[in-house]
Amino acid sequence: EMLSKERDEYWRNVDIYIWGAEHVTRHMIYARFWQNFLYDLGMVCEKEPFKKYQKVGLIMAEDWRKMSKRWWNVVNPDDIIEEYWADVFRTYEMFMWPFDQYISWNTNGIKWAKKFIDKIVALRDKVDLNKQEEDKSINTLLHQSIKKLTQEIDDFKFNTSISQLMIL
Repeated sequence: EMLSKERDEYWRNVDIYIWGAEHVTRHMIYARFWQNFLYDLGMVCEKEPFKKYQKVGLIMAEDWRKMSKRWWNVVNPDDIIEEYWADVFRTYEMFMWPFDQYISWNTNGIKWAKKFIDKIVALRDKVDLNKQEEDKSINTLLHQSIKKLTQEIDDFKFNTSISQLMIL
């Protein structure tokens, strides 16, 4: 046998397929063709290779053209990380736009992410974990934030999740 039922049950299909619109068409056609072929032969249990598909929007250059070495308009993540650190870079990328839409990169926009991360670091010195009394309004907002982030992360709504963290 090509694939035992036990191995097929164990591996099954991919939980989520995340890819940009430029490449997804060929990959999806190829993956779905082979999965359906093997399914029709009775070699795999699932007809579809992916449980969920999530499109990624393209980050355009600041001039709204596609980033390209040919146009000399690419942003080197290493340069941003060297100046602002990786957490700032990640925060900016996740906040800058809805995950599945197009956006233009804005190097000046990363400065707000640095300020946000700096505020979080500054809070470290102000929080007393040994303090027994609770502020009900902060506790309520904390629980609302946990609920919102739990719901939104699975839906790739990172921008609104970070917004909620800013409110908190």
